[in-house]
Amino acid sequence: MGFYPSIIFGFVTGIVVLAGIKYIQKRRQAQRVRKMVDLAMLSCVNKEDLRKLIPKELYPSWVQFPEFERVEWINYFLREVWPKLKEAISGAVMVQVEPILDSYRPAMISSLKLTKFNLGHFAPQLGGIDVVETKADEVVLHVDFNWVGDPSIILSIKTLVGVALQVQTLVGVALQVQVKNLQIWGVFRVALTPLITSIPCFGSVVFALTTKPEINFTLKVAGGDMTAVPGLGDALDDLIRTAITDSLVWPVRHVIPIVPGNYDYLQMRTVGVLEVKLVEGRDLRNLALLGTIDPYATLFVRPIPSRTRRSRTIPNSVNPLWNHSFEFKVEDHETQRLVIKVWDDQELTASQPVGEAAISLVDLPVLKLADRWVPLVKDADDPKADTRPRGSIHLELLYRPVDENGVLLAPAYFTPPAPKTLQEAAAAANAAEARKTRQSGVGFLSPIKAQQQEDGEGGEGDVPSMALGGEQGGLAGDESDQKYMRGVLQVVLVSGRELVACDMNGLSDPFAVLELQLGGQRRKSRVVKKTLEPEWNESFEFLVEDGKHDMLVLALYDHDLLGKKDNMGRLGVSLTRVMMEGHIESEFQLLDAPHGWIKLKLTWKPVP
Repeated sequence: MGFYPSIIFGFVTGIVVLAGIKYIQKRRQAQRVRKMVDLAMLSCVNKEDLRKLIPKELYPSWVQFPEFERVEWINYFLREVWPKLKEAISGAVMVQVEPILDSYRPAMISSLKLTKFNLGHFAPQLGGIDVVETKADEVVLHVDFNWVGDPSIILSIKTLVGVALQVQTLVGVALQVQVKNLQIWGVFRVALTPLITSIPCFGSVVFALTTKPEINFTLKVAGGDMTAVPGLGDALDDLIRTAITDSLVWPVRHVIPIVPGNYDYLQMRTVGVLEVKLVEGRDLRNLALLGTIDPYATLFVRPIPSRTRRSRTIPNSVNPLWNHSFEFKVEDHETQRLVIKVWDDQELTASQPVGEAAISLVDLPVLKLADRWVPLVKDADDPKADTRPRGSIHLELLYRPVDENGVLLAPAYFTPPAPKTLQEAAAAANAAEARKTRQSGVGFLSPIKAQQQEDGEGGEGDVPSMALGGEQGGLAGDESDQKYMRGVLQVVLVSGRELVACDMNGLSDPFAVLELQLGGQRRKSRVVKKTLEPEWNESFEFLVEDGKHDMLVLALYDHDLLGKKDNMGRLGVSLTRVMMEGHIESEFQLLDAPHGWIKLKLTWKPVP
């Protein structure tokens, strides 16, 4: 190779080497930049994001995501200031707690006073603090705490009966009852609100317990025996627990002003009403050794006795038709929930729990009917603790908020179209007048029974009556609701499928009896011979006085010329949904039968 080619070759080679080095440097720099970006993004990821990005099974054994952040420095602070802090708290509690306890005083106690209240030497311990994200102008903290203390709490109680102390005493002698071994576990909700631009950057502190706390304590009578007065220990135990729950558990809240201002809007107030209809239950767990259970339900939004409602008891049924209505005041739509507990009524012993369920109010539509089947579990707070089937319950739920003026808003019930012609208007007026005439004088049920006799339906002994009569349960609602409660219910019994075979030939001769549970009106369909898939296509009309609380009950029988008619199942249809929507068409599963479905068309026509 000559001189000049060697120079050119060396020059080109140098350029290639320099370009390669430059490329490698740029590539390594880009990698470093990407790593820095990844690290910067990782520093912004919280534990919720990491849970979404990384499966739980890939976590190292040393990685944990506790719900509450530990705050040992606060516990140290509480221990140091507790001698002074307990004095301040004790003085405030003495003033506020005594009226609360007296308001829950049972009838057997004539007087109840808090004579001594000292929180003892041991400060509460905070298990941790969790910051809760909210959309409001506030900072919300959940504080996990426990207190195993040595308080000195003495209640002075006067009973209405003689009490045995060391000697027999007279009626009305004051007992000195000491509360000992007090232990409390719970979670406080602390809200710093509203946020402001001046120090300390929030106007007040609002605190309450998020749920009912775990409380353990013992009661001891100074110089006497608690068992001397039957029921006194249980009454005091219930009194203390109920008073703590009702005065501290959310939505009850306590507002401590930090910056002067008007904080009345932070106090507890009614923000709406929840209307609940407990329609029916299906396949409830049978706890009875012989026979079946006698189920009833208790319902509450706030877990205190005065706000807890109880349904009627349905004897000997695992598929009860309750049709029981309730109303509950709502103080916090976002955090409160409806809890339903089903029990087996025992006449001589305490009722046995069948199951329970909970529905968060925030999940319900506003001013729209929610029709739900809810499965029962052993513990609504921990649904996965016991997965054994316990049955389900049918609920109709309607949440009605109040407006800014405190007026309860009404739902949009179905309204029939206005008459288009003068002839239609005159016909409607004549029909309304005819209904008024029928209801006056001869009575409401007379035309119905006459129609039954004309159709050859037989007397009252033909099939058993399904009407309850008596108690309706719940409230009637306001005047706006009353306008739409009366109406004509048109029922089309369309067909049935997969019915139970009752005859020797593997078929049945089904017919249906339809009845209003409260109104008592009854209709009977024709018999369809030798089939498990009957086609009726029969239409019936009922004049309904209270569509909000009434129920259509359908009982299916197998027709026999001789002997007792076989029961093929039954079902109940609440009228609330058809009253609000105007028309529904659906298949309904039969109760008290291994299988079977009935197809119905229901139409509601309001009348004045």
